[in-house]
Amino acid sequence: MSQYTTHVRDAFFSRDTVVASVKQCVKSLSYYTDDPLVSFANVAIQKPLSFTVTTQGLCPFEDNVRIIIPYAAMSLEQLAVTRRLMDVGSAKYEFMNCSHQNGDFSVTAVCDRRAVHVDPCLVIFGIFSLVRSAARVWNLNAQTILSVMQQHIISTLCLHQHQLQGAWELMQETEAGQRVLEGQTAKSRAAITPE
Repeated sequence: MSQYTTHVRDAFFSRDTVVASVKQCVKSLSYYTDDPLVSFANVAIQKPLSFTVTTQGLCPFEDNVRIIIPYAAMSLEQLAVTRRLMDVGSAKYEFMNCSHQNGDFSVTAVCDRRAVHVDPCLVIFGIFSLVRSAARVWNLNAQTILSVMQQHIISTLCLHQHQLQGAWELMQETEAGQRVLEGQTAKSRAAITPE
């Protein structure tokens, strides 16, 4: 039974939630590595998901309490899922406690039998979305930066071409959706504004 990790995947690493989750995971890793984007991609693609909680938040990847999604950054739905999983696991005694050198502790669900992974396309899509957003903020050529990032990720990780292609397709679909929304917002404003 992999109820915990399946719920983690569905609540935190779906197409709709992956960008926000990747942002928090990368941010938490930035304290420990000079290359948090690729370090995160490496863990997220290779390690299965885990339901591990600390006093700070959810650590979604097996054997890695440095990658964390803080409770304060979770949506109400994600908080509800986390709480529900804690209640179920506590009632069934399906958790293992662990103390850490920094004085913190974690609680991990130990009953999941099947490894559940995040779709690599979604991991890369999340990273590309963060890079594109940062490039826009700094008024840089996002396409050039994304191409360099893609080459850096390819040289570090073993990815299939269809996984990268899937991430690019998600980027294009997301941008097309944003353009439609921006057009609808502009039309709504024009309809409301008196001439």
